[in-house]
Amino acid sequence: MQRHLEGELRLQVGEASHRARPFDVLLAPKGVPHTYRVESPEGARWLTFTAHRDFERFVRAMGRPAEREELPPPVGLPTPEDLERVGKMAQLYGIEFVGPPLA
Repeated sequence: MQRHLEGELRLQVGEASHRARPFDVLLAPKGVPHTYRVESPEGARWLTFTAHRDFERFVRAMGRPAEREELPPPVGLPTPEDLERVGKMAQLYGIEFVGPPLA
């Protein structure tokens, strides 16, 4: 479940496409392919709640401690090495990437 805070998202869950605006709540169940795209130029913020621990463990494994009490600046597109690391970690935690991102 996601609780949308700022900006606008497009979420694809299975065959259904949803627009999310601030304060919308969306459900993307485990086992149903889902993806998102930030639609607003200023970016977006949302909270993700999970019922199972696979995704939480994946996020913890991929994360790093904050250097300061503010969001870091955007870093651009991931490198091939970044993508390889994400793929390996996702496999380790039972997460499968099944298609290209939303265009």
